[in-house]
Amino acid sequence: MLLIAFYLLLSVLAAACSGSAQTNCVENECTQVGATVICTQCQTGFVPINGDCKSKTDSATNCKKADDSEADQICGKCMGANFFLYKGGCYEKAKAPGNIICSDEASGGTDGICTSCNTANGFFPNLAPAASTKQSCIACNETANINGLTGVSGCVACTNIGPAGQTDPKPATCTKCESTTLKYLKTVDGVTTCVTENDCDKDNQKKFFIVDNAREGGKCISCGNKDGAADASNGIWKGVEGCVKCTKSVAAGSATCTECAVDLYLKTDSGATSCVNEAVCKESNTHFPTTNSDKKICVTCDTTANGGIDDCEKCTLKTVSIKTSPIITCSKCKNRWLSPLGDACLEKCPAGTYSERGTDNVGVCAPCHNTCAECDGNAEATSCRACYPGFVLSYGSDKLKGTCIQECTGKYAENCEANQCTAVVGGSKYCSKCKTGYVPVDGICVSATARAIEGCNPGNDGTCTTCKEAYFKESGGCYRSTAFPGNELCSVASDGKCTTCANGQTADKTSGSCPACDSTCKTCTEANKPDKCSTCPPGRYFDSTAKACKLCTEDSNDGKIKGVENCLSCKEPANSPGTVICYVKKDGTSGGGGDSGSGGGSTNKSGLSTGAIAGIAVAAIVVVGGLVGFLCWWFICRGKA
Repeated sequence: MLLIAFYLLLSVLAAACSGSAQTNCVENECTQVGATVICTQCQTGFVPINGDCKSKTDSATNCKKADDSEADQICGKCMGANFFLYKGGCYEKAKAPGNIICSDEASGGTDGICTSCNTANGFFPNLAPAASTKQSCIACNETANINGLTGVSGCVACTNIGPAGQTDPKPATCTKCESTTLKYLKTVDGVTTCVTENDCDKDNQKKFFIVDNAREGGKCISCGNKDGAADASNGIWKGVEGCVKCTKSVAAGSATCTECAVDLYLKTDSGATSCVNEAVCKESNTHFPTTNSDKKICVTCDTTANGGIDDCEKCTLKTVSIKTSPIITCSKCKNRWLSPLGDACLEKCPAGTYSERGTDNVGVCAPCHNTCAECDGNAEATSCRACYPGFVLSYGSDKLKGTCIQECTGKYAENCEANQCTAVVGGSKYCSKCKTGYVPVDGICVSATARAIEGCNPGNDGTCTTCKEAYFKESGGCYRSTAFPGNELCSVASDGKCTTCANGQTADKTSGSCPACDSTCKTCTEANKPDKCSTCPPGRYFDSTAKACKLCTEDSNDGKIKGVENCLSCKEPANSPGTVICYVKKDGTSGGGGDSGSGGGSTNKSGLSTGAIAGIAVAAIVVVGGLVGFLCWWFICRGKA
């Protein structure tokens, strides 16, 4: 049965004349219907009847010219209910090869017309008005123009799509291609063709891929065909809607799209690709749209290669065109702390901020009080753990936190010898020599006559001779290595000597002191040199060209880096030229600098920018002025009336 079906699906193929069909047939004017070779043009005196050449005289009752005159060589019209016209010959509906073409009953039909073409055998009906002078059925693989219609070369099953073409013949829609010389069904802009494997994805453009299908024949699937085709094991192989280039998946399922149509963005989620518009890309705030090598892509917020931010989970695209990374503002980090500007996910919050879990468990760097360089989990002025250069920490009763005050003032000035507030630790000045009877411990002059002075072995000249326990000696005084300001210089001390410096230097084994960096550096590669900074203290940023730490408010690098007015905590811009990225200002706000796309303007507690407030004020003045003018006009005019 399979063999019979195979022969029937051959439909009409050009064939060499053989068997009974070659008798009295014009040379090479044969074709094939199913397994039968038929003649389409006979020699003079003969006409094609059921595929063989019969005497025109004997066939006169069935074969005529279109004008009803005697036919010769070909038929222009078929007579009788049992016959229909096909490719210049008349065929009986009840016998082969006519019954391969037409499904009509043997008798009782319309003279010269087949009303039901055998679609199962690869034929579709002519859409032209039925007539005995017209070919009723057209083969799916017909290449000639039949009343404005044509088949598809290599096709064995199809549907006609109509209407017929006026100038160019309109092809049928092929649904299955031949398998004798393996062809694959390909659809482009609604037009079907049967192509070879090499022609499926011509020039290796990655726009199509092949599915071998025992049930429906081979398919050449477009990357954008979301329905695809089933293989013999019922696995569905399909493209991605809106995709123009792809690679075939390893197992049944959707292809991997590599490029989407114009105005669509390529999105990848858990290995699956899709083509989405800009709005869909941004709707969950987990992705953002951008362009890479002229290809539009929709990438996750943490895709740093395309302008994202490492560890960022949710984000929004900046409101203005940004040329440098990041091009997004992050609103939630996965595991780290969100910077005040939303420009980074940080392992540690910058100076002037503290780590806090906000709404939806979002980890943020919240602002400390604007006097604190570090704080104890809130924005109170009494919760400082470290101060900006030029300020010192006045500890509270718990000796863990306190208030930042001006250097060399308050208790830090009490009992300090005149002009001896000179010891520089962590960028601020402390007393290096106290008045008689006092010694400097953590920068404060304490009584030398106390029964047990914490950390200091007092001398007779207002200084400490040596230090004790976790304290170390620096500029005549002893400082705790475990608290501010001592921890700015030494991170580990034992038996009154520093063993590990916090500033990048090596502790002196004899004295137990750390060589000091320049006061502008937090850490350095060489002591006492401003151009040997490695990292900067709060209030400064790193100028990589000068290898120096500049004030947040200061321009540098020949004006290529711009400082930010009133900025307390900052970092250098990602690129030069650029503006310093300011995390904390004196008024407690953040903003400005870098390439933020924010449009500038500081933020006040109401959440409005100064520019917005100015605009509102101007609008209010205009409205009030207009109202006053109208009232004046009204009363004057009414008065005259």
